[in-house]
Amino acid sequence: MVAVSLKMTSVIDGIAGLNPKSRTFDNTMLALETAEGEFSDATSPLTFMGYVSTDEALRDEGSACEESVGNYSVEYNSRRDLYLAIKGQKPRNAAEQRLLTETLKGFELNGLNLPDAELATVTQLKKELSSLEVQFSNNLNQDNTTVEMTAAELAGVPHD
Repeated sequence: MVAVSLKMTSVIDGIAGLNPKSRTFDNTMLALETAEGEFSDATSPLTFMGYVSTDEALRDEGSACEESVGNYSVEYNSRRDLYLAIKGQKPRNAAEQRLLTETLKGFELNGLNLPDAELATVTQLKKELSSLEVQFSNNLNQDNTTVEMTAAELAGVPHD
């Protein structure tokens, strides 16, 4: 996870650090999309194990990875420098316009249209929410509660 996030951070730093005059849709918006796809491809198998492994230690590791991925995602989606680099883009067609619009909407839902103090609050709350979501999923996955019913209580329900 550390190597993957370092690579992602390097790409994001590169996008945000580009001279505004040399930014293009390809080297900003599409570069971010590619980096996010690669990040997801690299981390999804790790987080997936938190849901499916029969080994408790591996499930715990997968869940911890999911929490790290969530926190990291909140961090990079709260970067004002990245938001501003993306915000200034000029799409070339309707598909790129939609991608830009939806990406900016995501950044703004993460608080990037707010003052710095409020952005920090939103970022912290989103990290807490991410952690709670992982805990909730873990609780659901580990629950083995059963409910016993009589045949009469199941009247009208298909046998299977």
